[in-house]
Amino acid sequence: MRPLASSIATERLLLEVRGAESAGVQRALMAEQGRPVTRSLAEEEARLADQHAAFDATGIGFLSIRLRETGDEVGYCGLLVGRHSLEEPEIAFEVLRSAQGRGVATEAARALVAATWETGRERLWATTRPDNLASLRVAAKSGFVEHHRTLDEQGEVVHLLISGGGRL
Repeated sequence: MRPLASSIATERLLLEVRGAESAGVQRALMAEQGRPVTRSLAEEEARLADQHAAFDATGIGFLSIRLRETGDEVGYCGLLVGRHSLEEPEIAFEVLRSAQGRGVATEAARALVAATWETGRERLWATTRPDNLASLRVAAKSGFVEHHRTLDEQGEVVHLLISGGGRL
């Protein structure tokens, strides 16, 4: 497999490999979701720097989402092994509330799906909870269809798939 592009531009967005500079946005995303912010800013910076290094090593990882018009970072979109594999990774995305409802996550996800096909991969997964309607909508708009459901310690997980190098 070829590595994922480290920079992807769309009409409104610029996606670039995420690193230490994204620590503040990551902490804000966690706080907005009600997740505990347990790492200091320096610890979060170190964790994201490690993620950047992992991107270089594996060819997949997370990209920051920036609005081209302002340069503001509003979230991330990327690939991870997650519940699947390096050959068939999972897409993940998260956007600050201030950027939600404007198609930012969908535009980023579609761009990432297209970039994934350029790596030579033929299947890409997404997983979410059945009550996460926003993520389910973004996935559907990006071409994913439900494949199966599983249970984990937190409940039901919906596994969605786009395959065949399906071009958007």
